Amino acid sequence: MTPCSRPENLVKMKASIPKECTWVVVYDKKVGINHECISDVCIFSENTGDFGNPHRNEFLDKFSDKFTKEDWVYILDDDNLIHPEWYESVMEVIDTDEFGINFINWGQVKRLPAVINPKVGDIDTACYMYKPKKFKKVRYKMEYSADGIFAEEIFQIAKPSTIFRDLCYYNILDPKPAVVVKVNSDILKSPDVNPTLLLFLRQNGEL
Repeated sequence: MTPCSRPENLVKMKASIPKECTWVVVYDKKVGINHECISDVCIFSENTGDFGNPHRNEFLDKFSDKFTKEDWVYILDDDNLIHPEWYESVMEVIDTDEFGINFINWGQVKRLPAVINPKVGDIDTACYMYKPKKFKKVRYKMEYSADGIFAEEIFQIAKPSTIFRDLCYYNILDPKPAVVVKVNSDILKSPDVNPTLLLFLRQNGEL
């Protein structure tokens, strides 16, 4: 599933998506409706903003009663591509599963190693997939760290499996240069330091 505010990336994204997967794109309201539908399913949303989280929730709501016990959801943001080894690696786990696994996570190339117990700040939306039938009431919050919050919440009630390989990218289609961050170390020692700042620094490799 892709929440889309950058339709210019969709053609490149489509080339990376395995033919066995059903690709659903939810277009942000600001994008408009005058776009060719090149995914398997296109939804032109009335929602906008909030880091694509309203679109993720709209997708989950629309398909809530249609998901089967065998369905998996993987969120692929519109500045990203599927890693070429991702599909084969996750299918190996699924095909040999004897324990009812419903959450699989892995590492992110040059950014986040795979973790057994994911927490906010050490897992990205591209680092995990889940069976939505098990987590029907869980939704993304309207904040930057929603992907980590969501992963942490469903992990507590999941039957998880971790693949200790880097099987996803981070913003690989984003043309913006890397952010250079310089921080006064004394600020980080303060008990009043903003947790959002710490999360940003951690995700950009400054901590």
